[in-house]
Amino acid sequence: MASAPNYDGEDDKRAPNIIRSPPMPYVGEIPGGLFPGRAILIKGSVLPSSDVKRFEVDLCCGLLVMGDHQDNKALHFNPRFETSTSWLSGKGDHQIVLNSLVNNRWGVEERYANVFKEGRPFSLRILVLADYFK
Repeated sequence: MASAPNYDGEDDKRAPNIIRSPPMPYVGEIPGGLFPGRAILIKGSVLPSSDVKRFEVDLCCGLLVMGDHQDNKALHFNPRFETSTSWLSGKGDHQIVLNSLVNNRWGVEERYANVFKEGRPFSLRILVLADYFK
């Protein structure tokens, strides 16, 4: 049986909830849930590896995160580090892709310049607002 991640402040919705060194990939509930005004802070490093060319943060509306009938993803945040050319575009994909998945259908992708650097630590802050994330 796997041990649960270490939570701090899980009894107070206003207190920070800290999850230290979770297993990867981490799939679990956000203690206290998400609500407007709440922020999520993710700290990590982009590993310099020829095998890993992207990572993702998915804020899902349930715990069924893979398969044909997965739960909705309110936010799909996907920085990409592919430098080789793809057959589709003819160029590397070094962008951040944002999207959502509702009823097993992806929304319209938004793409932005990737500010993350391989081999460097990062802090990602996601602010929950009433109708979107910032």
